[in-house]
Amino acid sequence: MFGKRQKAEKEKANQGVNTTNDTTTANGKIWVCPKCKTENKRESLTCRMCGTFK
Repeated sequence: MFGKRQKAEKEKANQGVNTTNDTTTANGKIWVCPKCKTENKRESLTCRMCGTFK
């Protein structure tokens, strides 16, 4: 039962979160790091600040 509760809470917390990490911008050429929220160039595979993978 505890696992279902955790899953439900996690899904609730993630509602409205963009899972692709791409942001909607005028030029559409950035993605936002899920860890530190730094904006990165779309072609970058890792975050320029913390090194987290896209």
